[in-house]
Formats: sequence, structure tokens, C-alpha cells
Amino acid sequence: MCGDVSQLPAEILVSIVCLARRNIADVISWRLISVSFRSACTEVLHHQTEALCCNEPALLHFNKSNHESIGPVPLGSSILKAVMRLCPSLHRIEWQPVGHDLTRPVAPSLCALMVSSCLHLTHLSLTHCKIPQLALSHLGHLTALQVLSLQHSLLIAILPEPWQAFPQLHCLDLSWFGGLISNHLSLLGPQLLSLSVHGCEFVEESLCKHLWNCIALDICGTGVNDDGLRTLAEVALDLRHLFVSPTYANLWGDPAWTDGMMEEICRRRPEVAVRKLTTPLATSKYDDLGTEDSASLRRGPT
Repeated sequence: MCGDVSQLPAEILVSIVCLARRNIADVISWRLISVSFRSACTEVLHHQTEALCCNEPALLHFNKSNHESIGPVPLGSSILKAVMRLCPSLHRIEWQPVGHDLTRPVAPSLCALMVSSCLHLTHLSLTHCKIPQLALSHLGHLTALQVLSLQHSLLIAILPEPWQAFPQLHCLDLSWFGGLISNHLSLLGPQLLSLSVHGCEFVEESLCKHLWNCIALDICGTGVNDDGLRTLAEVALDLRHLFVSPTYANLWGDPAWTDGMMEEICRRRPEVAVRKLTTPLATSKYDDLGTEDSASLRRGPT
């Protein structure tokens, strides 16, 4: 057994230790039907955390075959904190409140712990979460983060300040994200290869002038109008995929964009594939579309 233990990933060992002595019998039982001690520990961790899920406000999803992502570990538990501190291979985190309960915001202290511990985190998904402005500011210091999804979440912002940092971020999915305005993305816009603001009705044409390198853009259900489309055609020289609503009127009942302008866009930029959507794509699809043509990235403004 000692030889097997030496091969265990740090996150599994730490989690088993945190589950206390009573799990030794469980590990031995699983060892009788498992291929290795490692898989026995993994099964114990999986079943123990599943048992805790029903009483916890939020969870991480667990991938037993890939130790670069962990869960379902109850958010805020000693297991989660220990694993976050001692698992350098952690690359992905996905969590959402049980039952989509937005009454308990994501704690800024937990986001700060994530930044200090998860040094290699590249993909983060906070779905159906209530996100204070301070928590978002902490997440901006995740220096390796490339893909961020805040689908169906809500921003608690006191001031409409632009989002800062996120130095490696290239894919941002804000589909149905509440509390978003164009000014929030004025600093992040130039570095994004893919962006979805699907259903964010207060996002307007001023955002478009910052999307210099954007390849895939979803503006369904937003306030982007003819002026915004014209700006995109002039500024977003790498744009290849544009998603718009089949029919959409702004808050005042006026069309967000006209058929004439869309025809002009298609004539001026024939390389741009315009598609009409009713529901947003998966975050991974936006990421794939945004990174498919790396040869023309980072051109900068004209």
C-alpha cells in the first residue's frame, strides 16, 4: 500500500486526511474491489462529498479521471480549503448554488483564497451566482485564467467601474449576466478573442469600439444598434463569428439594428459569419470559435 500512496495526487491525499479517521475503514473496503489504493481513496472522497451536497449552498464538480479539476467539494468546507491550498495541478473550477439560490453571495474571502492557492487555474465557471464587486476584483488577480463564465449570475456593484486585471483572459461568457453595462468591459475588451453578452440588455454600442481582437461575438438581446454594428465592421478586423437575435427591440420598443445595416455588414465584411440565436452557446463553444484563427490575433486598433 505504501507504494500506491506515494503515487497519489496531493489533492486526493489532502482530502482523505481531512475526512478524518472514520474513513480508513471505507478506504479498506473500497480497496477490496478497486484496482489500486488511489482509486479507493478517490471513491471514498467522491461518496463522502456527495453525501454533503444536499446541505451546502454551492459545489465544485468532480472529475475522477482528471485530477486537474476537483469536486463535488462543498464550498467553504475544510476539504475545499485544504485542497485549494495544496493542489498545484488544479486548472478548472465549476460551481453554482444548489437550486440557483442567489440569496448568499460568493464570499470575497473565498475568492481571495482561490487567487492565492489556485495558481494554475485557467477555467472558472460561476453559474447562477451572486457576485459582489469585491469578489470580482479578487478574481481579476488570477494570473493564469483564460476562460471565465458568469452565465445567469448577478453583479452586486456599488460603482460602475471597469473590470481590471485578468491578464490572460481571452474568453468571457456573460450570457444573461445581470447588472452589466458597457463601461464594465472597456478595459477588458481589447484582449478578448470571444465574448458573449447574450441577454444583457444594458450593453450598448459603446462596447464595440473596444473589441479590437474579438473573433467570436454574441450580442443577442443587447442594446447594440446600427452604430455599434458599423463600429464593429471598422474596428474588429479579426471578427469571424457574429451572433444576433432573430427579432429584437430595445427597452423603448425600437429595433436594436436594422436589416439594411446588417446587409451592409455582410457586404463589407463577407468573411464574417452572421448567425441568429435564441439561446446562447456553451462557453466551450465560444472559446473554440474565438481561438480558431490564432494567426491574426492581437492586431490592435486601426
